[in-house]
Amino acid sequence: MHPARASTPWPHARAVRWALLGAAVVLLVWQVLRWDYVADDAYIAFVHVRNVAAGHGPVYNEGQRVEGYSSPAWVALLSVAALLGASVPVAAILLGLAFGVATLVAVVRAGRDVLRLPSVAPELAAVALSTLGPWTFWVGAGLESALFGWLVLEIWIAAERLRRDGRGAGLVVGLAATIALTRPEGPLALPIAAWLVRAPLRRRERAVVLAAVAAAMVLAAHLALRLAYYGVPLATSSYAKATVGLDAAARGLAYLGGWLGAGGFGPAVPLLLAGALGRRAPGVPSLLVALGIYAAFVIAVGGDGLYQWRFVAHVAPLLAVLLVASAQRLEAVGAGVGWAALAFATWSSWSASWSFPIAAARHVESRWEAVGVAIDRGTPRGATVATNVAGKLAWTAHRDVIDLLGLCDPVVARTAGPSAGRGLAGHERAAPAYVLGRRPDVVYLSVLDDVARDDLSDLARVRLLVAGSPLGGYADMVAAPEFAASYQPGWLLLEHHARPAPVFVRRGASLEGAERREWR
Repeated sequence: MHPARASTPWPHARAVRWALLGAAVVLLVWQVLRWDYVADDAYIAFVHVRNVAAGHGPVYNEGQRVEGYSSPAWVALLSVAALLGASVPVAAILLGLAFGVATLVAVVRAGRDVLRLPSVAPELAAVALSTLGPWTFWVGAGLESALFGWLVLEIWIAAERLRRDGRGAGLVVGLAATIALTRPEGPLALPIAAWLVRAPLRRRERAVVLAAVAAAMVLAAHLALRLAYYGVPLATSSYAKATVGLDAAARGLAYLGGWLGAGGFGPAVPLLLAGALGRRAPGVPSLLVALGIYAAFVIAVGGDGLYQWRFVAHVAPLLAVLLVASAQRLEAVGAGVGWAALAFATWSSWSASWSFPIAAARHVESRWEAVGVAIDRGTPRGATVATNVAGKLAWTAHRDVIDLLGLCDPVVARTAGPSAGRGLAGHERAAPAYVLGRRPDVVYLSVLDDVARDDLSDLARVRLLVAGSPLGGYADMVAAPEFAASYQPGWLLLEHHARPAPVFVRRGASLEGAERREWR
């Protein structure tokens, strides 16, 4: 190619770049609207936020100081929105979209400023990100995933600039402190940030020292407040989900393998490997290290039990820029194979996301909300509900809830079930004796939603159904003599749902709108 032509900028490049970035944003918004889904776990945070707005403090049940949320930063943002009068679920969706769009812009910056990708490649990275099903799904699902993913990408960008120019150490420290308050795994960024800024700190740069001191003060203050208010150093959900061991590691490997296969990302693996072996490019080694560290974390904790590979969504922005960088590096050595592989990988992810039965998930979770509405209308104030649906049911029931999975209950959170490390991640805690001792007025187990009416009165049948579900730790509870003596089965009539919901009602408790039957 003639040197003069090679250095001549493409006259329409800017317009095409803006068009591609706009297409990525439109694609993201459209996918969030298509999913039209807010996760049940998000409503756990919403309940805490509602209590903040009502003056009860960041608690799950009024008067019980339990930290059932996993993201203090996200709850703080939503609490501000609630105090300003906004709808909490709507605010969560809009904030997720805002951080999603900010992530697309950051992907372009990463491609242009860090990876030095040519032409429209950075914008193509943004488009690629908008096709990754796990990321688009969780952007609008009401949790902190979009915020966390954006912070992960911004930390990597700031770290690469620090490595290249020796500037921005204060920004790295500030971002690391913020992400430490955003997800339970966020504190992994703290030792990485300390290692990155070690040289500027040795030179005693004023900005770095001030940033480090400020970050340390913020984190220390948060820890002190958590200990003073909740009495424990970690959120209850961290104790409930922390399962480490060989069984959990095997499940974590299966989790990642399932995403590579059923998640549609498998075709990208050869592209990433070939790109990593290509000519050296700035930023790519640190990208691979960051992804490797996060993969090790996912394996160690045994993956996640929520839809659409939520843990993958947290590093999807890094994956997108790495994909395009790998494709570009392959293109540089010939044949354009890299871009063809990128197109195939993004198409596979797109196809896999479309196959997810979102309508069925919406229907199931709308039943949970309806159960909460019926309990709200049918029980007196002060009634207690024991359930594995700690989010949407608690949100609509406005009653104290005993979370059978332990995300919002410290006793259950510290009681391992029989399938620890081998069951569904996040569903392995069970404390049946404790739950019975609390004498809840209503017990609702979502795994019994398909049980036949006659079978609900058959204790042996109910036990088998519970034993074969993610709530297996409670199988013996529902078959225990004291449960039979204290509870009777009933069918809760639901609005907008023809099929009633099976519940167990404590004898002597009041639950209007339910069809009751005595044990046979």
